[in-house]
Amino acid sequence: MASGKEAARRKKKEKARKDAAKQHHNRVRIERVDPSTLPKTAVPRALIDDIRAKRDLLVGEDLVRHVVRRYIKKHPTIAKHFQDPQFVRSREYETMKKWVRQELRVLVGLFVVKHDFQKLLTASTDTILQGHRSTAERAPFYEQLYPELFDGKMPSHILDLCAGLNGCAYSYLGCTPKYTAVDVSPELMAFTQAWFDRHSIAGKTYAQDCTTLSATQLAVGDTVFLFKAMDVLERVRYGYGEKLLNELFATPGRRVIVSFARASVSGSHTISLSKRSWVERWAEEHGRSVRIVDTENERYYVLE
Repeated sequence: MASGKEAARRKKKEKARKDAAKQHHNRVRIERVDPSTLPKTAVPRALIDDIRAKRDLLVGEDLVRHVVRRYIKKHPTIAKHFQDPQFVRSREYETMKKWVRQELRVLVGLFVVKHDFQKLLTASTDTILQGHRSTAERAPFYEQLYPELFDGKMPSHILDLCAGLNGCAYSYLGCTPKYTAVDVSPELMAFTQAWFDRHSIAGKTYAQDCTTLSATQLAVGDTVFLFKAMDVLERVRYGYGEKLLNELFATPGRRVIVSFARASVSGSHTISLSKRSWVERWAEEHGRSVRIVDTENERYYVLE
C-alpha cells in the first residue's frame, strides 16, 4: 500500500512539474533582436553538441549558435572562457547552457511531443501527426481544412516553411503536388524525407533556419505554407515577417497561407488575434487579396 501511495505521489509531483513548465513557457517572451547586432563570436562545436544533446531539443546548429550569441551579447565577458578546458565544469557554463536551452524550448522545442522516429515511420498517418503539437492540434481539421484553404485551386508544388511534421498530412491535400519542406530540425526533416520516400511522394526536405533561405530557395512552389511560423521567425529575426512576404510574392502567381495560433501551447488561454492584423494591413498595402479561415485552434490568412 505504501509503495502505491509513493507512486501516486511521484506521479502527482511530476504532473505539477510539467504544468509549471508549460505555464512558464507561456509567460516567457524572447527578446526580439536584430541579428546584425549580435557578436560574431565563434561558438565551439562541443558547446553546440552539448546543448543539442537534450532529447527534446530537435533544433539545428545554426539556431543554437544564434541563441548562444544572444547570451554572449548579454554577457560579453563569457566568450573569453570558451577555450578554457575547465570552462565546461564551471557554474557560468551551466548557467549559460540552461539559459540557451530554455530559449530554444520557447522558440521550437516544446512543439515536439514524440520522436521515436524509427517506430513512427511505419505508424499510421494519424499517429505520426500526434508527434508534433501543431499537427496534433490540426489533425481533427485536416480533412475539411485543405479544401477550404485551396477553394478549388489545387497546388502543383507546395513550399512548407517551418514545416514540423506537416508534410506527413499529405494524404489530406486532395491532390498530389510536389512538396518541399523546410524546418530548423534535422531530425524532423530526415524523418519527413524518409516518410516521403516510403510513400513514393515527390517530396524534398531541408534542415535549415528559414530566416537564412536564399531568394532562389524561396522561389520554389506556387503555394507556400507558413503554419504557426511567423511568431517563431520574428523571434529569431525581428521584422522578418513582412520582409519574407515581400520576398515570397516576388515570384508571380503565388498563394501564401499564413496561420497563427488562437490558443497558448498548454491551451490555458486564448491569444488575441488583433496582434495578427498586420497581415491584413500588409495585404491591403501591397494589393493582395486576403481570405480568412478559422479552426478551433488556428487562424489562416490566404494571401494571393
